[in-house]
Amino acid sequence: MQEQELDYQTVSGAWETLLQAEAVFFDLDGCIYFSDRLAGGAKELLHFLEEKKKQIRFVTNNSTDSGVQVAARLSRMGLEVRPEHVMTATELVGLHLLKTYGKQTLKVIGSPSLHAALEQYGHDVLPLDSTIQAQMVVVGRDTEFDYNKLQFLVEEADRGTPLLATNPDLTHPGNRGQKVLETGALYAPVEAITRKKVDYFGKPAPYMFQLTMEKCGIRSSKACVMVGDNLYTDIAGGSSSGMKTIWLYGPSGSSTIPIDAVNPDYALQDLQTLADFNTK
Repeated sequence: MQEQELDYQTVSGAWETLLQAEAVFFDLDGCIYFSDRLAGGAKELLHFLEEKKKQIRFVTNNSTDSGVQVAARLSRMGLEVRPEHVMTATELVGLHLLKTYGKQTLKVIGSPSLHAALEQYGHDVLPLDSTIQAQMVVVGRDTEFDYNKLQFLVEEADRGTPLLATNPDLTHPGNRGQKVLETGALYAPVEAITRKKVDYFGKPAPYMFQLTMEKCGIRSSKACVMVGDNLYTDIAGGSSSGMKTIWLYGPSGSSTIPIDAVNPDYALQDLQTLADFNTK
């Protein structure tokens, strides 16, 4: 897809895709909100989709907060959502492990919410300095990450303990537009040192999409639409899962698709574009 002027056919096609879907999955940061500001048109569009009885879920690689915490943040912005409709990597990674491997003995680098979510699904979370060998190490975004934790991860990888990252993102945008380090930045040195790839759970891997569909009671991915701003996580993951995708390139962005990215089904500037179309 080359850079182009937004046209009626593009917006109408995206709109028709939403109307035909059973479920619409939205990314959060850069889509529903920007830092601490709700995206223009978000509330109106979500209200319309709810009236049309669409199942709405918010699928986020956030590995720091729980659905309750994210819903509270959205509430402060003026958007009321049910916490159980917020699908975070923080909470779903524990369900993924349970369904895939059963209850595990884990060591965890990440937020208190990540620790709590893993324990909620019955996993045994050990202290990092425990002499008991963990079956797996889970790595999430950790704002207290340091040299000792990096050393721990390298030693665990060298001894053959599987490492699973909650998400592959290197950064997310901060409230001043700065790059805030994410989970991917924490385990990247481990890959460089050990020359071993670290597996990850979140988008663009299929697991979050599959679990969200299960929670919606939807069997076919063709009944779902993924809306997001990140070509490499939201769009690539949604597309590879068989969903229609709507890419929001942002008011200051370009609609040019990089050569290494998956083409979305539709490229629009923002949610306001869709909300405005509904009023025509």
